[in-house]
Order: sequence, then C-alpha cells, then structure tokens
Amino acid sequence: MATDQVKKNFEDSIEEGNGFYNTQSTKVSQNTRTLVMGIITTIWVVSYNDGSFMLSNNWMIASLFIGFAYLAIDILHYFIDTCFYYNKLLSLEKKYGDKKYLTTYNQSLIKHSRLSYIWIWIKFLSFVIIAFTFLIGILKHFF
Repeated sequence: MATDQVKKNFEDSIEEGNGFYNTQSTKVSQNTRTLVMGIITTIWVVSYNDGSFMLSNNWMIASLFIGFAYLAIDILHYFIDTCFYYNKLLSLEKKYGDKKYLTTYNQSLIKHSRLSYIWIWIKFLSFVIIAFTFLIGILKHFF
C-alpha cells in the first residue's frame, strides 16, 4: 500500500513539474519568437532605403540569418515535440490500459523532457547571439 502511495506521489510530482515546465517553456518561446521577429523587422526597416534593400554591414547579415535559423529551429522543435507526444500517446493507449500506462508514460516524458530542455537552451543561446549581432549591426549602421 505504501509503495502505491509513493508511486502515486511520484507520478503527481512529475505531472506537476511537466505542467510548470511546459507553461514556462511556452512563455519563453513566445517572448523570444516575438523579439526575433522584431529584430528581423527592424533590420528590414533600417535596410530599406529609396526603393532598394541594402544590408549595411556583416553584423546585420549575420543577425538576419541567425534570426531565420532560430525560427526554423523553433518550428522544428515544436514539430518534433508534437509528433513525439502524439505517437507516444497512441502507442501507449494500444499497449497498456491500467496503471502500467501511467508509469511507462511518465518515464518516457522524463526522457523526452530532458531532450526538450537541450532544445530550449539551443534556442536561448541562438537568441543571445542574434541579439548581440543585431546590437552591433544597428550601432554600426547609425554610428
């Protein structure tokens, strides 16, 4: 009986942690995506003069390309996550019907959450590089 309660407490803790992680991850991704789009838009605005588009320096070019790469990574990350959870749910529903389902599913979530955590760090570091190259590029453009 005590083992079942410990297992239930563990599963509840995992579920609560995953819920918090997903909420925070979503907020970070939304805010970062908005900032990257703002940087790309600003590069477009300051580089478009007299009917032509001219990037003023290599820092702006680097920031623009890294910004597009970030958006591609972001899409890839959420696509992979969506496919993983959908396929995992379908396969586990076919294989298990009882409490084994919860335990196996939570173990799988833990493993995938670790991989997702790595993707989050890659996206965050990409954003830092984008912001840094953009800042240098915009300062060189105006000064």
